[in-house]
Amino acid sequence: EELRESEERYRNVVESQTEFICRFKPDGRHIFANMAYCRYFEKTQEELLNNTFLAKIHPDDIKWVRNHFSTLTTEMPVATIEHRVIMPSGETKWQQWTDLAFYDSDGNVSEYQSVGRDISERKQNEEDLERINQDLKQALLQLTISEKNLKETLRISEESERKYRELADSLPEFVFEVDISGKLRFLNSLGFQVSGYQPDDLEAGLDVTILVAPEDRSRLIVSMGQVMAGEKISGQEYTGYRRDETRFPIVMYSIQMKKDGVVSGLRGFAIDITERKQMETLNRKLADIVQHTQAGIMSGSHAIIDVVNPAYALMHGYSSEEIADIPAFSLFSPELQKIFPEYLMRAEREGHVVFEADHVHQTGERIPTLNDLTVISDPDGVVRWWILNVQDITGHRLAWKILMESEALRESHRQLNDVISRLPDATFVIDKDGWVILWNAAMEQLTGIRSEDIIGRGQSEYAIPFYGTKRPLLIDLVLNHSLDPVQYFSDITHNGETLAAEEYLSDTVNGPMYLSSVANPIYDAKGRIIGAIESIRDISSRKRIEKALLKTNEKLNLLSSITRHDIRNRITVLFGILPLVKRMSTNPDMLEMVNMLEKAAYAIRDQIEFTRDYQDMGIHAPEWKDAGELLDLISHQGLLTHVRLENELHGLIVLVDPLLERVFYNLVDNAIRHGGNISLIAASYVPDNHGVVIIFEDNGAGIPDNLKEKIFERGYGKNTGLGLFLVREILSITGIMIFETGIYGEGARFEIHVPDGCYRFE
Repeated sequence: EELRESEERYRNVVESQTEFICRFKPDGRHIFANMAYCRYFEKTQEELLNNTFLAKIHPDDIKWVRNHFSTLTTEMPVATIEHRVIMPSGETKWQQWTDLAFYDSDGNVSEYQSVGRDISERKQNEEDLERINQDLKQALLQLTISEKNLKETLRISEESERKYRELADSLPEFVFEVDISGKLRFLNSLGFQVSGYQPDDLEAGLDVTILVAPEDRSRLIVSMGQVMAGEKISGQEYTGYRRDETRFPIVMYSIQMKKDGVVSGLRGFAIDITERKQMETLNRKLADIVQHTQAGIMSGSHAIIDVVNPAYALMHGYSSEEIADIPAFSLFSPELQKIFPEYLMRAEREGHVVFEADHVHQTGERIPTLNDLTVISDPDGVVRWWILNVQDITGHRLAWKILMESEALRESHRQLNDVISRLPDATFVIDKDGWVILWNAAMEQLTGIRSEDIIGRGQSEYAIPFYGTKRPLLIDLVLNHSLDPVQYFSDITHNGETLAAEEYLSDTVNGPMYLSSVANPIYDAKGRIIGAIESIRDISSRKRIEKALLKTNEKLNLLSSITRHDIRNRITVLFGILPLVKRMSTNPDMLEMVNMLEKAAYAIRDQIEFTRDYQDMGIHAPEWKDAGELLDLISHQGLLTHVRLENELHGLIVLVDPLLERVFYNLVDNAIRHGGNISLIAASYVPDNHGVVIIFEDNGAGIPDNLKEKIFERGYGKNTGLGLFLVREILSITGIMIFETGIYGEGARFEIHVPDGCYRFE
């Protein structure tokens, strides 16, 4: 806030000056101009800032101006010059400029600051004085010619002197005259006022050196000697010295005075530059604060950034030199770049605005920051400058996050413990090192081990209730991928990271049991494995029911087989008698009846064949089959005499009814029978979002769109038995679906969708 107020005071001081004040780069591009400067050159600050503007210098003064700037050095960076300028109206005016050069660490000029004023009136007065002097000389010349005109000449001289004195007294500068010996011969009213001396003191005799501090007097004597010798000396800065010994900064200018062509002394003026020095000091203090503060600071006008301090550069991983070549807004996060103009508008309305946003480090990592944006406006409310104070709050945010995460972790653990304790399935949780951290009530009931006796224990002690010894369970396989699942489980399935197994254990603490287990890893918020969870269910009752159902199905199949055998024998007799009846009868009505009986007999035979095909479906438990190996068996059955089979199913293990071979056989047979002139059948698989898709496709005629579902209906087609109807029924036993998705005219394409949990890869 103090920085903002100091900057505001500095700006108000500058803007209130009647002198023209500006700052510009060596290429002429302005970076600051006060209102007096803008009014004088009839330009707005928007037209000047960051644009090149050079006043039109009088042709006779160009070389002089160039030489003026070339004389500026790091040891003597300030100089004053007077020259003519041609205004846009074509009028020629005189100006006086005091220029201060700023240098970078390499000694190169980085920018200039100029303070100027219009001295046309003074120049006009000097010209008047010069003319008066010429008149005086002419009068003196006439004096030698005519004594008669002496009094008139003296009068004119006195009048000229009076005018000169009046003119000098009217000037806003401290005007003085010095004789050849260095004695003050004249001080204007402002000179007496500023120095504290009186006219009587001047009459008594005052040396010009009393106007400057003792330490500057020798330098003043040298400078005046150079002027008297005819050298052109620009304005020199000294420490002014009043009669009461108070000090103030001045710039002093002087020129020769001649009498009859001989140097008789000096005439000059001094300017009190106290305000300018105060502004320069304030500027340096502000710059020092900005350069050494620990907060990152950047400032600019509108979308142009002029200042970025070292702390801001360091915060983003750059040195002060490196960040100079980097667009400062590029260090904002994309979100901040988008919304920063809105913050700027809010700051214009409210004076300043505070917000949190991310900046971007050199490494690409985001830096959480607290930003204080302040806008500085002129008295008319026009925004001139904005300053952004940036503080890295990574530590604050991290501390808060750790606090919140610890609270959340405790709450999550409590909730997890509460949920797991209420689960009907026996469930326990271990950490990544294998130590038990949760053991629910159902687990206590299943194993007979209380949670307080097992929590905190590890090294597979949790396996003892099931196997009588320490050994890996599914939960260990989840955490340790180096363990071989086949070594410990005869029937295990993978579904992503989930492991599932069913097994019969003959020696648990509760006697023989069928158990179904499922295990998953547990991750923290950063995606790191921190443990695993396993649920175990007693499926002994289900297994007993399955065995009972299997025995019932076996009995039904036996009865169906006997019945089907008897019916088939009767049909065989019927097929033997009906042809004889046809040959023995010539009665058309009788022959029609015989044909009807024949059709009925064929229909009965087909129904019997269907029951034979269908009776084994779902009788046997699904098995894990290598799809590639099953397809290889079909390729050796004589179907593919003129057709090439591309088999890319090896390594895909699917959980299906044992009749899967019949499915593949029917698909290949169907393609050869109905595909037309085919030469290729390709089988492959691709994963999808819900499992894996087995693809059978050929380069035959394909299937019309209106038949893509009808081909799976019972009884569709000829010479195919139950064909694709049976295929769909066999696959549906384990939740597998089949569709035809080919393009008619390009070939058939059957997609078999195997859901998660019904496949794995080997």
